[in-house]
Amino acid sequence: MTSEATPGVTPYRIVVGIDYAETGDAALHEALRIHTGRDGTELHLVHVLKPAVGTSLRSGAMDALLDELEKEPAKLRAYIEKKSPDMHDAGEVTLKMHVRAGSPEEAIEQLAVDVDADLIVVGTHHREGLARLTVGNTAEALLRIAHTPVLVVRPKDPTYVPEKAAIEPLCPDCAKAREASNGQ
Repeated sequence: MTSEATPGVTPYRIVVGIDYAETGDAALHEALRIHTGRDGTELHLVHVLKPAVGTSLRSGAMDALLDELEKEPAKLRAYIEKKSPDMHDAGEVTLKMHVRAGSPEEAIEQLAVDVDADLIVVGTHHREGLARLTVGNTAEALLRIAHTPVLVVRPKDPTYVPEKAAIEPLCPDCAKAREASNGQ
C-alpha cells in the first residue's frame, strides 16, 4: 500500500462506498481484487453521512452532523487499519479516504466525477419484496444516475435463496389469437 501514484502510469481510479458493515467490506474486498496486478490504481474510499430528515442550517441536528464529520476521518482510518492485512496482500495501491455528507448516491457519484473515476464499487444487501421497495437502495440509485460503470457487490451467503418470480406460460387461447393475427 502506498500513498502516491506510480509516475508515468495513468491511474485506474476506483471509488468504493464504505458503510462499516458487511456490504462495505464486500465492496472493498472486490475493489482490491480488481486492483490486483494493475499498476497505478487509486482506491478512493468514501463514507457518506446522511443528515437527519428536515435538518436545517439553524437546527441542532446540523451541529451534530458537523461534529460527526470532524470525527469521521479517524473512524474511517481505524476501519482501514483493521482491514490492512487485506490491503497489504493487494500490493501497491494509492489509498485516499473521503468523507461526505448528503445523499449517499449523489455524494458517491459526485466523488466519482471529482476524481475522474473509472469504476464505482458499492455493496448491497439481499433485500426483497416490500423491504426492497421501502428501504431505498444506494446501489440501485447509483445504477440510474452514475456516469461511471458501477459494480454492485453482495456479501457471499450460501444460505441465501432468492424469491422466484412465478412466470406463467402463455394461455392457450392467447396463443391461438396471436397465431391467428400474425402476432398483432
